[in-house]
Amino acid sequence: MTSSVLHRVGMRLRFSLAVSAHSDNSSTFHRRLSDSSRKYSSTIAHAQAEAQGKKGSKQQQQQGKKKDGSSGGITSREEDFSRWYLDVVREAQLADYGPVRGTMVIRPSGFALWESIQSHLDAEFKAIGVQNAYFPQLIPISFLQKEAEHVEGFAPELALVTQGGGKELEEPLAVRPTSETIVNHMFSQWVQSYRDLPLLINQWANVHRWEMRTRPFIRNLEFLWQEGHTAHATPEEAEEQTVKMLRVYESFARDIAAMPVVAGRKSKRESFAGANCTYTIEAMMQDKRALQAGTSHNLGDNFARAFKTQYLDENGERKHVHQSSWGVSTRLVGGIIMTHGDDQGLRLPPKMAPTQIVVIPIAKKGMDIDSVLETTRNVYSTLTKAGFRTVLDDSLDRTPGWKFNNYELKGVPIRIEIGPRDVQSGSCVVARRDVVGKEGKTFGVSTEPDALVGHVSKVLDEIQESLLSSALQFRDENIVDVSSYDELKSVIESGRWARGYWAGTDDDELRVKEETSASLRCFPFDQPGGNGVCFLTGQEATEASAAAAPPASGEIKDKNAELAINGTCVLVRGIGRADAHDKVILLSRTEKRQTADYLWATASVRVGGCRDTLVSSPNREDAGWEGKTKTDDRAHVSLPLLSLFLWSVILRVSNSIAAIRFLSIDGVNKANSGHPGLPMGCAPMSYVLFKDFMTADPKDITWLSRDRFVLSAGHGSMLHYSLLHLMGYDMGIEDLKQFRQWGSKTPGHPENFLTKGIEVTTGPLGQGIGNAVGLAVAEKHLAARYNKPGMDLIDNYTYVIMGDGCNMEGISSEAASLAGHWGLGKLIALYDDNRISIDGHTDISFTEDVAARYEAMGWHVQHVADGNHDIDGLRAAIENAKSVTDKPSLIKVSTLIGYGSPNKADSHDVHGAPLGPDETAATREYLNWPYGEFEVPQEAYDEFSAFAKRGQEAHAAWDKMAAEYAQKYPEEWAEVQSISTGKLPANWEDSLPSFTSEDKGLATRLHSQTMLNALAPAIPGFLGGSADLAPSNMTLMKMFGDFQKDSPEERNVRFGVREHAMGAICNGLALYAPGLVPYCATFFIFSDYMRNAMRMSALSEAGVIYVMTHDSIGLGEDGPTHQPIEHLASFRAMPNMLTIRPGDGNETAGAYKVAVLNANAQNPKGIKRPSTLVFSRQGMPNMDTTSIDGTMKGAYPVVECANPDIILIGTGSELSMAVEAGKKLEAEGKKVRVVSMPCWELFEEQPQSYKDSVLTPGVAKVSVEAGSTFGWQKYVGEKGIAIGVDDFGASAPAPILYEKYGITVDAVVDAANSLC
Repeated sequence: MTSSVLHRVGMRLRFSLAVSAHSDNSSTFHRRLSDSSRKYSSTIAHAQAEAQGKKGSKQQQQQGKKKDGSSGGITSREEDFSRWYLDVVREAQLADYGPVRGTMVIRPSGFALWESIQSHLDAEFKAIGVQNAYFPQLIPISFLQKEAEHVEGFAPELALVTQGGGKELEEPLAVRPTSETIVNHMFSQWVQSYRDLPLLINQWANVHRWEMRTRPFIRNLEFLWQEGHTAHATPEEAEEQTVKMLRVYESFARDIAAMPVVAGRKSKRESFAGANCTYTIEAMMQDKRALQAGTSHNLGDNFARAFKTQYLDENGERKHVHQSSWGVSTRLVGGIIMTHGDDQGLRLPPKMAPTQIVVIPIAKKGMDIDSVLETTRNVYSTLTKAGFRTVLDDSLDRTPGWKFNNYELKGVPIRIEIGPRDVQSGSCVVARRDVVGKEGKTFGVSTEPDALVGHVSKVLDEIQESLLSSALQFRDENIVDVSSYDELKSVIESGRWARGYWAGTDDDELRVKEETSASLRCFPFDQPGGNGVCFLTGQEATEASAAAAPPASGEIKDKNAELAINGTCVLVRGIGRADAHDKVILLSRTEKRQTADYLWATASVRVGGCRDTLVSSPNREDAGWEGKTKTDDRAHVSLPLLSLFLWSVILRVSNSIAAIRFLSIDGVNKANSGHPGLPMGCAPMSYVLFKDFMTADPKDITWLSRDRFVLSAGHGSMLHYSLLHLMGYDMGIEDLKQFRQWGSKTPGHPENFLTKGIEVTTGPLGQGIGNAVGLAVAEKHLAARYNKPGMDLIDNYTYVIMGDGCNMEGISSEAASLAGHWGLGKLIALYDDNRISIDGHTDISFTEDVAARYEAMGWHVQHVADGNHDIDGLRAAIENAKSVTDKPSLIKVSTLIGYGSPNKADSHDVHGAPLGPDETAATREYLNWPYGEFEVPQEAYDEFSAFAKRGQEAHAAWDKMAAEYAQKYPEEWAEVQSISTGKLPANWEDSLPSFTSEDKGLATRLHSQTMLNALAPAIPGFLGGSADLAPSNMTLMKMFGDFQKDSPEERNVRFGVREHAMGAICNGLALYAPGLVPYCATFFIFSDYMRNAMRMSALSEAGVIYVMTHDSIGLGEDGPTHQPIEHLASFRAMPNMLTIRPGDGNETAGAYKVAVLNANAQNPKGIKRPSTLVFSRQGMPNMDTTSIDGTMKGAYPVVECANPDIILIGTGSELSMAVEAGKKLEAEGKKVRVVSMPCWELFEEQPQSYKDSVLTPGVAKVSVEAGSTFGWQKYVGEKGIAIGVDDFGASAPAPILYEKYGITVDAVVDAANSLC
């Protein structure tokens, strides 16, 4: 466009219609811009005349009510819906016409509605990481030229500025029609590296489109809107963002605006020019027309290529970004009017109404005005404080009737009326806007604040639900299924929407539009299963040919039309624009409504079963793939990018993947309890992992060098059980049928002590990834110690499947941080990114970039965007992960929870409840699974037999290598044998020292250090560390260095301040091999941070030694935040946990002997048990009468007496106190037995005769322990006395604390004297 052409128009501001969709060269673009600009003068004159006419008609409107009850200024909907709409806009004071034709002035009431929309959506955008920005309204015309050259069909209706400051501009400026051009110009500057992505930007602005036929809010020359723009590294991410934003709009329309919508994909003809794909939400108005209420576009890299928006990827390659754009406008205001309005005016959903409640006093002169006004103001104050958007209209210059009418017009949901009688009775009248007349009023509602707030809250909820239900019922009653073209014509002629199966081409779509005035508007996400025939062609599928390259595997992610390419095989449903099994909805544009062309039709796709067309190609680089149908008819097919054409393509799912899904479904259904969603979504990734990568021997689950698998998301346990069955473990079909039943091998969450093949017990989210880090630490440590050149005796991977919940729990970050720090290259975690939790979609509480978090913690991170179908992508990701040896790997796998369930997939409904018979049947049909409950075809077993074969071959090769290793390295082999079998070295306990009273008294934490250093060289599987408290816990093994990334052979583990992960990691270490004996340490008080991990130790029989120091108020000045009180009692209450509190050096040695033996299952129960060893900060004397053997019995006399008058019981630092008290009592002539009771659990395992000999029945007893007295009554008896601390402690030196809390020798003596 030249400046001379523009100058001839002679206007400072010019409007024009841009190039049409079929424009193919810049000269045409320029010519049409200039031609249309010349029409400006006549256009503005017409607009002014129309505005004058509107002004005159407005003056003729009347106030009050018609006889039929409608507002006098409002035409009824039945009489003329278009006029009704305009009347409501005017009478509710929402908008007026502007002086320029096609413009409107939005009045405060109308703008308040837009602000409500903006407020709700803005909060949703920010919750998912979108940031607001603002871009200039004036855009250089060259930007649009550049776009038109790259984007076919781009045709905004432009307004141009050619002069500024009285001078001709060097380049015309477009008044913003949309912002793709200016946004991309800026994105090209902002995006340089993959680190700059994703970029998520939103703008609240106005736009100008030169519309010739306008309607307030629905179609205007200038309107307000929201437009979002994002840039991503991959097409998958762009597609995911596109669909996500449409779901935000869908949720807003349904949940806030109470406007049911059909969400789906637009046909190519109706898509935004330049978009790969457009998604839309379509709503039915009360005149049965559809309103396009919001759109979201996958722009691919089309605009990025035009503006050279590129970034450097992680490999230094320059690539174009992939983008989405999405928007809604003030059209939503019009949609709300036409969805809910009635003949009285607006009806607004309470959740978005600017004013939810109006309070109106009914008072006239001569009445008790003051009391009425005071009451209304009190009610107003009550409601406002309760958070309701409330207006008090206490003006006296309008009658109550006028006010009622006014607020009805404006759609205020609730009106509260208060008159003199109401004041006297302490009540009010509550009137609902959604129910006309007295039926909508509730009389005698109490004005007492709590009662009033409760009533109003309930009514608002009822109104919201009522409006949604009414709109939904109206829509569904006016959608008619059709199976023939004649039926379609009849339905369209009647003004309703038609829905039918569709397999038409572009020409077919155009024909339907020309012959019926109906057009396809969207292919909905909600699709039923089942076959059908096209209502137009009568065929199941329409074969077609199109020129485009096939997509790369996993390149496009589309939740709604499933895509996957597996090898050289693709299943195509009814090749064509859409599918013969896709349903469409059409709506007529009738002649009498031509002026109201805000919409004319709507459409949808139903995805169900289909006749397969198998398309194969020897070369993926071919521009087109030659295919064969099942009937062997030749069909030449070129598959375009899914987002550019309406293809419906599904993966030929292997029977093995389907078998995993349906065994899981059937098991949960049989139990009527469980979590089917995760197994259904994770079946493909687990199939790839076990079939192609996992190396283990189902016949020998103890093989040391097997790969380990951890299902961290343990609620999906049926996934693991189904895999164990298919892979040949000791897991029969009957076991699967006993899921979650008493005595079964298939409990609700995986339990390693019940089920062969389960490595660790998971269930509490995050524990599994912590255990997996421990398993990987064990492998790295033992490999560094024992592998020899050419003999990798220890060589296995640890694989994990974890979910969103695992990543929400803080333990996962603790464990992952350590894994990254330690460089655990053989740890590979597959993150099931299904974005669903029990509460709903995770975006309500979890919006962080998990992949970026792991990358920051030193992990190698990949993303498989289509975990439902992309088998090759999954396989490649795991292979890549295995090639990275210095970092753990996270593979983010985006899946659809409950995949295959037509009505529950991608919802929390499938997370934690059975599918049920009907939905299971629908899922079987949808996934074309012809087998019955718990029925598996032989080919699935055959396919998984490769796993068993691979494992057995690897095991045999390992055995051969191990035999050679044993010959060459006998000392190392002996240690490996001890670790792999749990058989302790001979005479290991001889390393434990003993003490006499002549040895210096020490704190038991110092004795603990002595024991650790004595045991370290004696037990090859001994290793551990502290949570950043090694100098205080005294846990360093002095002869070893630190286990680190580059020194994994060392045995001191530095956990940092990560108690929770420390416990879980030690569980993994203990469960890697029977002879690994890990210990971990912290202050006893901080056991609270890892209590769940300690409980899991006890439950899963993991022989961890917990070294807990600073055991009581004896730690002194640090005060009650650090002084454990209830902790001893709580751990004594924990099943299968040994809690030992030794009283000197000998008992500390005994405690470690007990802990090591129990870690190796050497106890009467024959199971591994963890131990909590509780040590003091302060010193205490050694005794001649304490012993290792006595400690192993749990309780024993340290001062004996044949027939005692009193028995004193002490533990830990209070044992010596009990001994001293005994001496005083003996001096008084009492016969005293003093008993040390370091471990209740061991004492309870002794014969009753022994227990009676120690704690003789009938003898008075006093216990003393600087902790909670809870539980001691069992041993001292009802008449005995337990001395302890049942408070939180205090900050003071330890001796003062003992005195203040009455834990002294004298207190023990006094208690004993009171009993005997």
